[in-house]
Amino acid sequence: MNQLGQLVNVENLQAHGYKPYSQGNLKQKFADSYIGSFQKRIDDQEGKKYFINVNQFTFDLPIMNKETYDFSCQFTNRDGKHVNVSLHWEPTMTISYIESFYEEMWQNMKFDYEG
Repeated sequence: MNQLGQLVNVENLQAHGYKPYSQGNLKQKFADSYIGSFQKRIDDQEGKKYFINVNQFTFDLPIMNKETYDFSCQFTNRDGKHVNVSLHWEPTMTISYIESFYEEMWQNMKFDYEG
């Protein structure tokens, strides 16, 4: 699964155009485990296609301290309904893989542009 490209970490996300954004509800829900969120808007010449959202967590477990990421995207179908898709993050995934996954889904499912 590890394609050529940069692995997921805060510095690489920001280098790929992901910007920090507030997710106050996650801070309340996960208390000390929630670190922060990032978002990237995906556009083409016709308009806004979708956003990729990234949440960063750290879990202090008895046997290890584990940092993890949660990826999600909300698409709009042709009826104007929203379709939410989460991607289970693996440490060997690159940012290119994640972005390609969502782009292929947008194209193959023939999702629409955001309003």
